Amino acid sequence: MDEPVSARSVTRPAPIAAHAATVITMFAWGTLIPAAKVVLREFDPWTLSTLRVGVAAGVLLAISIGIDGTSWLRTVPWPRALALGAGIAAFLLLFAVGIANSNPISAIVVSGTSPALSAIYAALAFRQPLPRGAISAFGLSTAGAIIAALGDLAPEAEAGVRGGEWLLVVGALTWTWYSLKAQQWLGSWGQHRVTAVSYLGAIAVLTPIYLVLFAVGLAAPPSAMPSAPATALLVWMISAATLLGGVLWNYGVAKIGIIVTSLYLNLIPVFGIITAAAFGSYPTSHQLLGCALVVVGVSLLRRSKPTG
Repeated sequence: MDEPVSARSVTRPAPIAAHAATVITMFAWGTLIPAAKVVLREFDPWTLSTLRVGVAAGVLLAISIGIDGTSWLRTVPWPRALALGAGIAAFLLLFAVGIANSNPISAIVVSGTSPALSAIYAALAFRQPLPRGAISAFGLSTAGAIIAALGDLAPEAEAGVRGGEWLLVVGALTWTWYSLKAQQWLGSWGQHRVTAVSYLGAIAVLTPIYLVLFAVGLAAPPSAMPSAPATALLVWMISAATLLGGVLWNYGVAKIGIIVTSLYLNLIPVFGIITAAAFGSYPTSHQLLGCALVVVGVSLLRRSKPTG
């Protein structure tokens, strides 16, 4: 079972549903930053991450049992589930620590180039084939994502490197590893089950880490009942970004491959800008230019003909 499941789908016409599912995922993930800005006023990042994964794992497990019964639980390869969970947990922790210890400009540049780096990693380490038009598509969309993200930066911000940028790179590669291994190891299952088992592994890894952070005072549940806006956005983050987004991402990887789904990651700042506009923060001309470049770049790969 060493042949990547996702490698098969990039050699035939990709289903429209998989592209649509991935775009929906990017929309859900694009809303995370505006939503998190509100929720993090009342939750610390460690509590938020653990809560998101834990609730999503429980709900997906219940859905999977409702759809498939309980007999499949006896066939779960729990060591692999823990490995997948460790990949998710590592991504969440590396991203949180990396952002906290990165220069804002450098973090934006690294985040903008992460989809391309993930595609290169998948091509080299997992022998994933690059579709026709991949280089130009990633070039345009990466430039657009960086321009769009930098367009909201304060004029007085200065470039530099603080060390956390490398954690962001490793985090992105860890997520790519998880995405491919989940399909290699569990790809014959429905994606709701794949995601449920992965999240169960993640919460098994995150829980002891959270308890340590709680013991040393770095994490704690909110001291008061969260406000209505924070609660509503928390429900959105769990249901749309973590639960639905996780399932649809895995579905996209299985059907159209990690290279194409990685390209779609550049849509995240586009949807983030749209969401921010809904909250009253309107885009600058640079952000609009960046969004246009991302859309053109994604369209180049979407329109390319499958090879082989």
